[in-house]
Amino acid sequence: PKYTISLKKDAKEFEVDEEDFINLKAPKNIDEYSEEWDEVIRQKSRIESIDHARVYYPLDVCKGNVEIIDTPGLNDIDANRVEITYNYLDKADAIIFLLAADQALTATEAFFLQERISKNKFNDIFFLINRKDMLHGEEEEQDVIEYVKRNIKNYLPTDYLVDGKIFLVSSKQAILYRRNANGEELGRSALQKLPESLEATGFVAFESALRSYLDQDKGRERIDLYHKRGLKILADIAESI
Repeated sequence: PKYTISLKKDAKEFEVDEEDFINLKAPKNIDEYSEEWDEVIRQKSRIESIDHARVYYPLDVCKGNVEIIDTPGLNDIDANRVEITYNYLDKADAIIFLLAADQALTATEAFFLQERISKNKFNDIFFLINRKDMLHGEEEEQDVIEYVKRNIKNYLPTDYLVDGKIFLVSSKQAILYRRNANGEELGRSALQKLPESLEATGFVAFESALRSYLDQDKGRERIDLYHKRGLKILADIAESI
């Protein structure tokens, strides 16, 4: 495990310890006449000076030089941060589109699918529906999955294969299970929410599908993408002639 920070002004990367890294968070909103105002301004200035952070950790899903990039959310009020997310679309080998089970597919998310995904023909999206633990039973879980599947088909190309790309998970339960498995002592409240297995959180199925896709399918999909682009260019040339 290691944590590094890169600054905007000179792109210099330096290592920080775990406590310093955890304390790197957006300052709370307070009144400018508060006694804490000066400290909040200092915190804000420090956060805004950072370009990105890197977290190194021995996770199975990151074996084989896999890097997971956590980009700003689509509902971020800062337009510049949203643009960061858009800029990574062409660079990523796979896109993990995170939805919430209790508020699946907001208007912003639907717009993103229609304007940024569908028009650019991205075929490498995994839809991860989080907060599985908020649902009540298998019937409600299946209803949410079907709702998402039915609605995203309205915004994606007709030839896009949704099956095998939608997963219902509970990140809260998965992290509790892994903390417990690593020997960390959990409180009573956390133990009550502990799942019976990691498989029950949905993450085993998702990580297996992602790993299989990166190992086997990505190369074939990239060739197929260039093939389709080539055919389109030829069709445009033929039409011009």
